[in-house]
Amino acid sequence: MGKLNEAQFKAQIKEGNFSNVYFIYGTENYLKDFYLGKLKKKLVNDAFADFNFRQYEGQEAEIDDIILDSQLMPMMSEYTLIIVHDFPLVKKSKDKLVQNKESMDKLKEYFKDISETCIMVFWYEGIEVTLKKDSPWNSVINAFSKAGEVVELNERTPAELNKLLVNYAAKR
Repeated sequence: MGKLNEAQFKAQIKEGNFSNVYFIYGTENYLKDFYLGKLKKKLVNDAFADFNFRQYEGQEAEIDDIILDSQLMPMMSEYTLIIVHDFPLVKKSKDKLVQNKESMDKLKEYFKDISETCIMVFWYEGIEVTLKKDSPWNSVINAFSKAGEVVELNERTPAELNKLLVNYAAKR
């Protein structure tokens, strides 16, 4: 458990060797959408999606509902997939960022006895996750890395894009 790069995350999905908790952030929204789609395709049977898949939008979600749904047993599947988009684990208060202590305390408590049949993914697209020295995001990242995996997906360098295109063209 800890931090994964893109290649390690891709391998985990391909092999079906999942962590129960993921925290996904970074500057490359396309890659976040792409890998969430791969996770969903691998974990959720469309016929039973109503039972085994829940998706939450951060501002409208309650942490208690997320945790409650994560404790439900999957139906006709090995896992339940919970995807939480832009949940405010850090919020602005008096012109500075502070941790949403109540939500983080509940999550940390849940992480101590996490459901083995649930894959919970928190991913951030519209909220910037900054890891500066005094950022409250650091303790959030630390809690998630102890319980599962943290994946940072940033823009690829020109060299990485070039290699990707050459490999793709060779396969075609």
